[in-house]
Amino acid sequence: MTARITLKSTAFVLCTATAVVAQDVADAIYSNGKIYTVDEQASWAEAVAIKDGRFIAVGAAEDVLALSGPNMETYDLEGHFVMPGLVDTHTHPFIDAIRQVDQLSIDGASESAEDIRDQIAAYARANPEKEWILGMGWPKGVFPEENPHRDLFDEAVADRPGCLMDQGGHSFWCNSLALEIAGVTADFEPPRGAVIETDEDGTPSGTVRETALGYMKQFVIKPSDAVFLEAAEYFQDLARSNGITATRTATGSEDTHRTLTGMIENDALTMRWAVGLDVNYFESAYTYEERLAQIERRGQSDHHPGEDALVAPTFPAVVESLVRAVFLRRIAPAQTIAINKDYPAQHPPVIDAGFAMRLWEEGLKTRHLGVGQPKQIRHVHRSFFKL
Repeated sequence: MTARITLKSTAFVLCTATAVVAQDVADAIYSNGKIYTVDEQASWAEAVAIKDGRFIAVGAAEDVLALSGPNMETYDLEGHFVMPGLVDTHTHPFIDAIRQVDQLSIDGASESAEDIRDQIAAYARANPEKEWILGMGWPKGVFPEENPHRDLFDEAVADRPGCLMDQGGHSFWCNSLALEIAGVTADFEPPRGAVIETDEDGTPSGTVRETALGYMKQFVIKPSDAVFLEAAEYFQDLARSNGITATRTATGSEDTHRTLTGMIENDALTMRWAVGLDVNYFESAYTYEERLAQIERRGQSDHHPGEDALVAPTFPAVVESLVRAVFLRRIAPAQTIAINKDYPAQHPPVIDAGFAMRLWEEGLKTRHLGVGQPKQIRHVHRSFFKL
């Protein structure tokens, strides 16, 4: 059995020195371990001392134990391996965690459409209070042409609206009531970049993709503050149990910021978070004015978390702009794969690129995420900067 030990510290400055300052007294000392320091000059240590959440000494046990104080906690690592915490630089903690704590999580090993239908039905029966049936995870290869039909969803639940995201995060499967509430009919004019799958007669079949997700989300019941808090706690526990002590989220919102600043006030953060404000591909259904208003709302906060607790830009000074690769051919369910020529003018990435440039004019910074092979990413950047 492998033992994992997580030092309860948000520190990232690892001082690899055997010399110590006499007046320092540690709050905690971990000793008798095989401690890997990630320092070429002194790669291994026996003990570490921590004060006020930071490492103040790393080295030989005899030297570190010299920092012992009367109210200090001492931990015997019993020879176990210890290393600095991992930093995950691209996570979707709230999307994934909310699905685990408050929504339906489809079994990724599902092999039939009927199996997934039955999972939806069982979840709906077990949660009669849910106004919307929401979740994520229907896998590729189960539905014909990756296009699950509204009728199958209706067999599971028809009296409440429902939307389920696919595993890739680019498609929603909706039941008839959800489509009706959103006004997605045969006469519907989709936003730019949206894909609405239809039956032969032009009636929406139940699967919508790309910027249609941003459109549908306007009608979906948003999780409560309590659910966001539960999701953050779930993610922290899961991350730290796997040695992850810091993360940069790929997306951020008003809810994200409000949740984390509340946790700071209650001393509930047990890892470091770097959170931007995303202008993501799916929101390109909105106008520039609408999206800028979203960013401004996301940036409004009376709280300015300290650097040690939450590594977050001063809102709204930094905008995380996820500029997706253009889809030139359908590779369902995700359509941001092939890149072999300049962007057609009508495609959403141009909208996002143009929007990012307008953000620069507003004095906001952007960070861009390219998805694909290095050659493809270089092409994206060249096309982007031609605008």
